[in-house]
Amino acid sequence: MLQFAALAAFALFFAGAWLGGPAFSFGPPYWFRPGDLWGEFNSFAFVAFASLLFFGAGGVVALAVEGLKWGSLFSSAVLVPVNYLFIVPELLACMAMVWLGKAVLDDLENHASLSSAVRRPALLFAASAVVFALLVGAKVFLGKGVV
Repeated sequence: MLQFAALAAFALFFAGAWLGGPAFSFGPPYWFRPGDLWGEFNSFAFVAFASLLFFGAGGVVALAVEGLKWGSLFSSAVLVPVNYLFIVPELLACMAMVWLGKAVLDDLENHASLSSAVRRPALLFAASAVVFALLVGAKVFLGKGVV
């Protein structure tokens, strides 16, 4: 259920920032500069770690912040459209960490074993890391002006 709330928060904040107009500044501690690889890595790491907080409930806040960021970038048109593909690994990482948080909570409540429930989140997070690495590789290989 938390994964749907997180996706809804992403969509709501994306639409709000996109339709709201003014661009937001993402300075420290959440550092992001459009088109910079370290900013993309920071966004991915933020979503992955923040989504695991409070047994997955942090995913709602993490995707709300990301929706605000991506909606703001979309409304100001500062990125090449291919850069919006970086949304995909962030969404996958959030889903993986929310499922992992649920698995830990179920293990604490003796509903399921953590060792059996961690497989799906681990595979999903691995897939998100592979997609992220492929996007970074494409960005480096093709050049920052192209991607």
